[in-house]
Amino acid sequence: MLDYKIINAKGKDIDLIISMKLDTMLDDEMDKKLSQKEKEKIENNIIINVKQNISNYKVICVEDNIAGAYLLYEYEDGFMIDELYILPEFRNNEIGTNIVNDLKETNAKLFVWVYKHNFRALSFFEKLGFEKHSNSGKTIILSFDSIKEIVLNKLNNISLGYKDKNGCCYMSPQENFRKEYHLQSPKDVLDSKVGLCFDQVELERDLISKMNVDSRSYIMTYSDDQYEMAHAFLVYKIANKYYWIENSWVKYRGIHEYETKDELLKDISKKYINTIDNGKMKKLNMYQYKKPKFGINYISFLKNCFNGIEIDVSKIS
Repeated sequence: MLDYKIINAKGKDIDLIISMKLDTMLDDEMDKKLSQKEKEKIENNIIINVKQNISNYKVICVEDNIAGAYLLYEYEDGFMIDELYILPEFRNNEIGTNIVNDLKETNAKLFVWVYKHNFRALSFFEKLGFEKHSNSGKTIILSFDSIKEIVLNKLNNISLGYKDKNGCCYMSPQENFRKEYHLQSPKDVLDSKVGLCFDQVELERDLISKMNVDSRSYIMTYSDDQYEMAHAFLVYKIANKYYWIENSWVKYRGIHEYETKDELLKDISKKYINTIDNGKMKKLNMYQYKKPKFGINYISFLKNCFNGIEIDVSKIS
């Protein structure tokens, strides 16, 4: 694989990027199907589009040579990869594959359009996990849900358990759990492959924040003469919808979509109360809490949570 770097395109790159887009848009197959008037219209639109968006283009460089370019722009609830183009002499070096994989790690949802007859491009993106999203005339739009395909896959490798301050892992609470428990960093969770909901929320927060997605962490606590329980969970928002991502609560493992935040908090509150025999909603407390310090014990973790924003459960239930 060749080493490459990504830089912002400049005015001097306009002609090269135009030629790249023309090479793809007006390939041999399209030349056979389009009239001269149609081809001229496409060419004029490409020239205008590239000039208007040149500041958003990325140029792929290998040493001092330009190897390709691409454009990423907002589309629906994610971003469209527009014209990922690698010059012929730099192809078959995994540059395109690595760029797409990097984009998957840093964007919650990706789209890409390809011509229906471009079976090579279709195969390339389908091998990278993209699925058909919609058809439009001569093109097909494919999509990739990074939170579903990447974040959930990483979470699926994490078992419910915890790590103490000495680095020992347990699958169930031991004596002195409150003081011995050790809140792991996201890297530690991935390495140990165990974590309570508190640890897993921090892994979720870390992975989703890299995708520039707004998220909030919450904790529910319930206490009476018989029970003393707590569960942390993460909520994120994309476009105008709210999502609850869950892994440690096995029954509800996955991603749950809601129209409003109150609808989400109401639903998860009721689900939590339903796990408790004769559970009373008035005994449920909920807090939105800030990112805690890694390495703290359970008592310090709860203190951090209780210093957060208390949610009036009665107003959402």
